[in-house]
Amino acid sequence: MESKLNNYFNSSCFTTPPVIGADGIGTAFGNSSTGIVNGPGQENIDLAFSKTVAINWPVEKSSLQFRGEFYNALNHPQFSNPDANFTSPTFGVITSTAVNPRVAQLALRFAF
Repeated sequence: MESKLNNYFNSSCFTTPPVIGADGIGTAFGNSSTGIVNGPGQENIDLAFSKTVAINWPVEKSSLQFRGEFYNALNHPQFSNPDANFTSPTFGVITSTAVNPRVAQLALRFAF
């Protein structure tokens, strides 16, 4: 996985476009199409569960509800797209994640 993060695509296949025109500023477009690199896939599973228990205190229709919610439950790493700025020293490198690691929250609710 380390090699994919540091070199997501072969950055040596890209080069600076040639300068054209008398002004020395304008450049020609390259010969590659747009959208030639897809970022890493996303795998995310969010889970929630609840259990309601009827109780008869302090009034007859009281209940106790236990809830649990898990975001990114399987804790898969979700990597961001690689750096697409050709002039950057990190061109083609994935430097961050896209979402948080697993997050869980529990709740207890008393309804009366």
